[in-house]
Amino acid sequence: MPIFMTKHLLLILFLLGSIGFAQKKPTIKVVADTTQIKIGEQINLTVSVKVDSTRSVSFPELKAFGSFEIIEESPIDTFREKDLFNLIKKYGLTKFDSGSYVIPSFPIIVSNQSYPTDSIAVTVLDVEVDTLKQKMYDIKDIIAVHPKSNFWKYFWWTLCILLVLGSIAFYFWLKYKTKKEAEEELPPYEKAVSELQKLDNFSLHEQADYKHYYSKVTDVLKIYYESEVHVDVMECTSDELLEKIELLVDSGQIKLEKGTLIKLQETLKTSDLVKFAKYSNTFEDARSDRDNILQFISLTHETLPEPTEEELMAGEQRRILQAKRRKKRRLMVAAAIIGLILLGTGSTMIAKYGLLSTIDTLFRKTSKLMMDGDWVYSEYGYPPIGIETPEVLKQVKVPIPAGNEKAIVSMTNYAYGNLGNELYVVVNHVNFNPQLEITNDQVSELSAGELKQRFGLEDFQLKSEDLTIDEINGTHKTGNFFKDSVAYQFDVYTFFAKPSLRQIVVVYKKDDRYYPEISNRIFNSIKLLKGE
Repeated sequence: MPIFMTKHLLLILFLLGSIGFAQKKPTIKVVADTTQIKIGEQINLTVSVKVDSTRSVSFPELKAFGSFEIIEESPIDTFREKDLFNLIKKYGLTKFDSGSYVIPSFPIIVSNQSYPTDSIAVTVLDVEVDTLKQKMYDIKDIIAVHPKSNFWKYFWWTLCILLVLGSIAFYFWLKYKTKKEAEEELPPYEKAVSELQKLDNFSLHEQADYKHYYSKVTDVLKIYYESEVHVDVMECTSDELLEKIELLVDSGQIKLEKGTLIKLQETLKTSDLVKFAKYSNTFEDARSDRDNILQFISLTHETLPEPTEEELMAGEQRRILQAKRRKKRRLMVAAAIIGLILLGTGSTMIAKYGLLSTIDTLFRKTSKLMMDGDWVYSEYGYPPIGIETPEVLKQVKVPIPAGNEKAIVSMTNYAYGNLGNELYVVVNHVNFNPQLEITNDQVSELSAGELKQRFGLEDFQLKSEDLTIDEINGTHKTGNFFKDSVAYQFDVYTFFAKPSLRQIVVVYKKDDRYYPEISNRIFNSIKLLKGE
């Protein structure tokens, strides 16, 4: 081999070797921000991979790391460090059981080659509860939450569904009546021809079918003669009908050949035999008799004189009158359908919500709308009272009662409405001088006196019961009084925790069935919050 070729070969091998050695082994690190957590706390796990720019990196797609749950996962961040790329991915892990655990090793794929990570030991501790410092309380009773009324939602859905069904029913009825009325408005001759042509679809299999068929044929003839020729023949027998037609021919009112009358006589005779003597006829003969009647009506129509101007005017007036009757009938049917829709909607709402509730909602009774409406939750005074009311309470300035200036530091009132309205809500805050010893009896006496002054009463009897809200003891007093000949009921909730008195007063009309529920809803929303 020539020397220069050997040198070139060695140079190529050297370059390939250099390229191979240039692709260094990737550097993979896994770091946890802590190896000891309490139950439910988060571990932040960071995985970094340093590789050169020619290699691809794939992180595993995991739902959990061993027994640790993945609660968050960041996208991959890429940083350039000289001739290398540093790819970083972060995971948020947690564990809800105490004990010693391991975040297991997992593979990182670099250019189709797997590199396992290091595992990490983690200790999960229980949460200690010091029952001496942290008091234990009984489980609170379930507090009823006033459900939002879906009355109008159900009302409109029911009404829309029934409107759609009613509209569909009215459409098909109107379509049927329009078609029927169009047939009735046809001139007598065209109507007779149409009715006889409909018999082509009449099936003839039994004797009863033939009887009905011939009855229909003769009825068409009689109706035509009554409508077009103006001869009373509907109650006539076949012989009487024939006699009246012959009289018309003899008088010259219609011009018919004798052979035509003979053919009519034979057809009417066959009809009587089929209808009354159970004569068996063939399908072809029945069709032929129908054609004879059709031909007889056509010949009669051709011989009749043109209608006079008076007859045309009478016919036009008759059509106008019929049009008015049809319009009136359609309006009555539409009104009946609307009535049924409203009745159906009302019945559905009564079945779901009750008669009185439905009536009061539809007629927008004030107390009913108030009870079902969206209320406002706000906190008032200090220490705060949280309460739900139909509207936000407004602050009212109240002077400290005479003779109590030393005992009472401040008094604050927040009110909705006024005494004498259908609903009156007041939140009272009284902060006493903390340097004085205020007894519960003094608080009760002050509260009763304030109520007497507020309601303008000299003496009244109260029903009282003890209650506790948010670990603060209090009383619930209820009673009634008259103002301007109107009976009122009131509920007073008083809570005293030195040095503050918090009181909620609800006054409402006694004879309204919804205000007791409103008062109860207010009570269920009370929260006695602690000051900071």
